[in-house]
Amino acid sequence: MIKMIDWEKKKEAKIIKLPGVKLIAAPGTFMIKTTLTEEETDSCRHHVEEDVDKYTIKIEIPGTRKEDVKLYMNENTIILKATPTIKMPWTPETYRVKIKLENTVNPEEAKAKYEYGILTITIPKRKITKEISIE
Repeated sequence: MIKMIDWEKKKEAKIIKLPGVKLIAAPGTFMIKTTLTEEETDSCRHHVEEDVDKYTIKIEIPGTRKEDVKLYMNENTIILKATPTIKMPWTPETYRVKIKLENTVNPEEAKAKYEYGILTITIPKRKITKEISIE
């Protein structure tokens, strides 16, 4: 249900809460602020591209420096935590994302590159095929 507000009669701000977002509307202003809690993840956009032998993941974390990015990886999960140094009303206090991959990977051979607010991670898939001798 949408409720129309006559701003001439009401002069106070209206706060609209949605999961992870707070909209603040007042006469002449409109602001969006994210309100993600510590437990919530995926506070940044990401794209996972799968090839035959590797994964390429691109994560948008604008306003951060590479020194402020923490990246953790195991055989099928990537966890990113980053703190932006440039704060805008729509940027969260911290970026968090947890990505589960379908295939196992080699985290020791992963490469990460940060450029223009986008972190690109390339991870080769683990080759689990093994030749078995027949007796």
